[in-house]
Amino acid sequence: TKMENKMKKIIILISFMVLTNCAYRPVINPETSKNPKNYYKDLNACRVIYNEKTITLSKNAEPDKIFLQKCLEGYGYTILRWK
Repeated sequence: TKMENKMKKIIILISFMVLTNCAYRPVINPETSKNPKNYYKDLNACRVIYNEKTITLSKNAEPDKIFLQKCLEGYGYTILRWK
């Protein structure tokens, strides 16, 4: 029925919004970061560390901002803002 179709569309829209908001990424300052060429490798390493050390509901969960910021700062990055 029309009501069921509207509900399905709403659920799909909310799911899409949740998924796109989960994949946030910090913007770094390459001038003050130790090795900006390795940014994506180090960002991925932080995500792997999070999934290995944290109990999560999904297999490849996105780390929270605080964990990700501390991890990247440990690699020598200066974070300007979040995308």
